[in-house]
Amino acid sequence: MNSLIDKVKELLTKPADFFVKARDEQTTLKELIMGYVIFLAAIPAIGNFIGYAVIGRSIFGHTVRYPLKYALPHAILWYAASIALVIAVVFITQKLSTNFGGSGNIDVAARAIVYSYTPAWVAGVFYIIPALSVIAMIAGFYSLYLLWISTEKMLDIPENKRMTFMIVLVIALILVGLLTGVIAALALPNIPGL
Repeated sequence: MNSLIDKVKELLTKPADFFVKARDEQTTLKELIMGYVIFLAAIPAIGNFIGYAVIGRSIFGHTVRYPLKYALPHAILWYAASIALVIAVVFITQKLSTNFGGSGNIDVAARAIVYSYTPAWVAGVFYIIPALSVIAMIAGFYSLYLLWISTEKMLDIPENKRMTFMIVLVIALILVGLLTGVIAALALPNIPGL
């Protein structure tokens, strides 16, 4: 666990150096999911659960807490959807990087995407207090910055194609995220009174 924390600290504070080293890692997509993603993706799911089921959120001056029978499936689905989303984005990134003259290596794409998601996952702790959840959203912009760095340091996207690659990838991220959100919303029960 200490190596995970050290890795996260280095990534958040020295991203360019981190991505140079990460390129030469021999970590596979499966190893990243099992040793990194399953821990970090749990942070926003647990934070969201605590924030909505325990702390509650204010709606028109009244504190509303989701009942456990709704909040727990929501957290579990959020967690599973986060992992599925990352895997989908890794495969999209690998395919796009090949099309844009990059390396096209699935494990390198996995490291680039997984490590780029780190700030958003870590900031998921702010979901504990629903009013602070905007901080987690802001951390998403830092994740995009890390993704930009990884296109140069890891994916070998030529300089003249990097901006176009990023635009296409961000559009793909948004579409996959929306699709995942719709599927998750359909799978969740309606909460009476909310």
